[in-house]
Amino acid sequence: MKSIRNSIRFFVEDVKGSMSVEAALAFPMLVWVFSAMFVYWDAFKMQNNNLKATYTIADLLSRETVPITQTYLNGVDRLFTYLTVTNQNAKIRVSVVSKKLKADGTTTFLNLEWSHSTDGLDVATKAADLEPVIPVMAVGDQLIVIETFMVYEPVLSIGIPADIYGNVVVVRPRFVPQVLWQS
Repeated sequence: MKSIRNSIRFFVEDVKGSMSVEAALAFPMLVWVFSAMFVYWDAFKMQNNNLKATYTIADLLSRETVPITQTYLNGVDRLFTYLTVTNQNAKIRVSVVSKKLKADGTTTFLNLEWSHSTDGLDVATKAADLEPVIPVMAVGDQLIVIETFMVYEPVLSIGIPADIYGNVVVVRPRFVPQVLWQS
């Protein structure tokens, strides 16, 4: 009986090989944590790239002094895809809104001057669709609303599903009082 107790006590107190067992248990969790950190970092990086590219496109459009065409807008879409460093489909919608006085001369309303997009994205059909993102503006003023959409597919399927990252930037024309569209 004493030898069985000694054998059990020796087995319980023996620590040889415990490092290998702990490593075998901890290694999969470490791999998962590093993979998850990579995926989250990549998602935030892509969203940040998307926002910076949207601001770049907004600045580019705000400096235009000639009417914008669909060819120009398609070029802006290619520039956006290049700036976001993605092979996914990116879409852009550009709308111009102005604030006008009603006939009574006391109340104002938002007017959608024009809206165009790339890659089959629906255009804005009324100013009320854009009203939540429009800041306070003066009567007679015009604003350019740039909306960008980019599909994000994570490298690994850990925690973050595939999603569409969208951003909205509103800017004033810089050098001209209005931005025109040419068909």
